[in-house]
Amino acid sequence: MKALGLLALCAALGGCGAAPLDYHPAGEIRPGPGLFTGKEGAFVFRPGQAEPAAASSESEAQEFERWKRSAEGSAEYREFQDWREWREWKRRNAQ
Repeated sequence: MKALGLLALCAALGGCGAAPLDYHPAGEIRPGPGLFTGKEGAFVFRPGQAEPAAASSESEAQEFERWKRSAEGSAEYREFQDWREWREWKRRNAQ
C-alpha cells in the first residue's frame, strides 16, 4: 500500500514539471521549418540551380551511348544476346 502511494506521489510531482503542449489539428501544417521547407519555412524554387544538372545529364547520356556502342563486339555482349534469345525462346515454348 505504501509503494502504491509513493508511486502516485512520484507521478503527481513528475507531472507538475511538464511544459504546456501547443495543440495543432492533424489536418493543419505546423508553422516553422519542416522536412522539405528548410530554414525558410516554405518551399522555394530557384530556376537557376536546375540548369547545370540538365547539362550534366546530357553529357552522361552521350557517354552511355558511346559505352554501349563500344561493348557491342565483346564476348560479354554476345553472351548477353544469347541469354536474351534463350529467354525469348523459353517464353514462347513454355505454353
